[in-house]
Formats: sequence, structure tokens, C-alpha cells
Amino acid sequence: MPGAYTVDLTRSLVLSRGWGVLTDRELLAHVRALTIDSRFAPHFRQFVDLRDVMDVQFTASTIREMVRLNPFGAGARRALVVTSDELFGMARMYQLKY
Repeated sequence: MPGAYTVDLTRSLVLSRGWGVLTDRELLAHVRALTIDSRFAPHFRQFVDLRDVMDVQFTASTIREMVRLNPFGAGARRALVVTSDELFGMARMYQLKY
């Protein structure tokens, strides 16, 4: 999944976007990049736009690892925009494990 994110310091918001093929490697790279980004703070909110993701190729163990590595603090609000049942299922799986 090619992807990118922007940290909006004035709104305490992370804007994440993905497109193409969503894979284990890119999902984990995104979480790790946020973790080491000096502009990021755990209380920030996140908006994730996955409308341009065409295919998903990830495992349930990656979802568990994302939960373990989650840099956001308790109570940080996060929203995802998806256009497929697969991506919705992934988001629900993450939510249930978080």
C-alpha cells in the first residue's frame, strides 16, 4: 500500500491515506513511522482515508501487531473511511482487539 500521512499540529490530527494494495509490510511501516515521528503526540486524533485501496493482502497477526504497537493513547479518537467490506472488516477487527 503506498501511503502517506500528515501531522497537523494546529489541529492535533494525523491525516493518513493509503492506495493500491494494502499489505502487512506497509501497515506496520505506517505505525512504526508514527511512533518515531517527533511531531506526533499520543493524544492526537487520526483520520484514515482508504478509499483508494484496491486490494488487501494482510494477516490477522498483523492486526494484532498493530494493536501492540499502537502509538495513540487511550481516548484518542480515530476514524477510517473505507469502500469495501474487506477494509471494514479489518477496521472492526482492529477495533475489537484494541
